Amino acid sequence: MTGFSRERFRAICRGDRPGDFGIIGNGVHIFWPETLPAWIEQGAPAALAETAGADYGVPNVADRFFGFDESRSLAEVHSGMDAGTEMHEYVPGTTAHNHSFLVCPPFEPRVVEEDEKSIVVVNSAGITERLLKGAAYNMPTWLAHPVKDRRSWEVFKERLDPLSPGRYPADWDAYVARVNALDCPVSMEVGGFFGYLNMWVGTQDLMFMFYDDPGLIEEMMETILHLEIEMVRRVTRHIRLDWVWYWEDMAYKNGPMISPDMVRRFMLPRYQKLNEVIRGAGVEVIYLDCDGNIDQLIPLWLEAGINLFWPLECAAGMDPVALRKLYGKDIILAGGLDKRELMRDKESLRREVMAKVPYLVESGPYFPGPDHLVPIDMPYENFCYYIQLLREIRGDEPLSFSPH
Repeated sequence: MTGFSRERFRAICRGDRPGDFGIIGNGVHIFWPETLPAWIEQGAPAALAETAGADYGVPNVADRFFGFDESRSLAEVHSGMDAGTEMHEYVPGTTAHNHSFLVCPPFEPRVVEEDEKSIVVVNSAGITERLLKGAAYNMPTWLAHPVKDRRSWEVFKERLDPLSPGRYPADWDAYVARVNALDCPVSMEVGGFFGYLNMWVGTQDLMFMFYDDPGLIEEMMETILHLEIEMVRRVTRHIRLDWVWYWEDMAYKNGPMISPDMVRRFMLPRYQKLNEVIRGAGVEVIYLDCDGNIDQLIPLWLEAGINLFWPLECAAGMDPVALRKLYGKDIILAGGLDKRELMRDKESLRREVMAKVPYLVESGPYFPGPDHLVPIDMPYENFCYYIQLLREIRGDEPLSFSPH
């Protein structure tokens, strides 16, 4: 891992270092659970298996091996998805994301039913989901969600207390000292509004709830806002943050799941209140993760004070070059390299990278990366070539790893 100071990160994000960029794992190069095991079979070091189950945002074996610039997320502070992947104890050999989605204390995972092909569990967020057996990682089928109405919400929101001891490391003072001793960019999750409600309520029921009970939508979002403001205030009293990140999966290939007018009504005022606290703590980089086509949402998010966007999915029509030409240096871009091209031959990979990265890093702040998680279909040899190509563009010496 290279020396990537927090001041260098901040300067890149301000647009003060044209041509410079970070090659970072945290928030930009994230692997699907099966990718690294597949690469080990293709000749990658067996030590990469140690990355499985590691806390997201904490430097790990893969980060060091691929030479990612060091960055650190406060994974031990439970203010968001609690991003992590675990080998599912109920389905040996199967991986499953087990995010808690702000729930603290989390629900105790338990088996509901099982047959030859699948197993139904209640996960840490209280979501009932079906997982397939004997298959590589697949998105679960969600069967039921914990919030169904006001009565269930009253019970559920007891798990959204910002003062719950489980939200912070038990050795807080020592933890603060360790993090503040770092000279790499440090980040913290700050939740989100639509994305979390979607997990708690379920997409179809949430769509109806916006119309049938908008007051309940407002109350749930206010609860998130209160939780995040309190947690940001506590953390930033002790720890210097360089960036924060929202998770808001609220778009698909053709655009947002709710209208921009609804975003303006329900979400924009709350982003603005939370971002005022964040910026008041000296944090200027506010990252948002939303899949799908977000062209209609970016102006609202910029108005709210959010300025960094990932993953910019090409299959959904997102074009980072067009975004730079439209918004200039006001927008920080991350991702946006078409993973379908990166998975093809080296010529296609090089063409995709060279068509975007040199222009984007010279014209404003940009962190190169695939347009979502690195998939199992990505050949190990391609990824090694891709990393070497980014290092070549940045003027770094090549790494010594071999693709074989």
